[in-house]
Amino acid sequence: MATKRRTAQRPGPRPDQDRRIRLGELLKAARGARGWTQRQVADALDKGTSAINDYEVGRREPPGLVLIDLFVLLGLKQVDLHGLARAA
Repeated sequence: MATKRRTAQRPGPRPDQDRRIRLGELLKAARGARGWTQRQVADALDKGTSAINDYEVGRREPPGLVLIDLFVLLGLKQVDLHGLARAA
């Protein structure tokens, strides 16, 4: 008798993970629009390049004050952040 093999279904991205990914895309686009490298942003914020990369790929969410510094540095507006919160 043949048995059916169960395949584990992977759940979709969690809402917080989806928000981190959208935030990362926003940060990467804003950085790219200014023609800056991750290293330049990291140096301006006194952070490591790996931290900036983690924010941009959605692996981590920047702490509140770092997020504010990123928005100011990249010329983003508070409206951009509200758009992310509403979409979550």
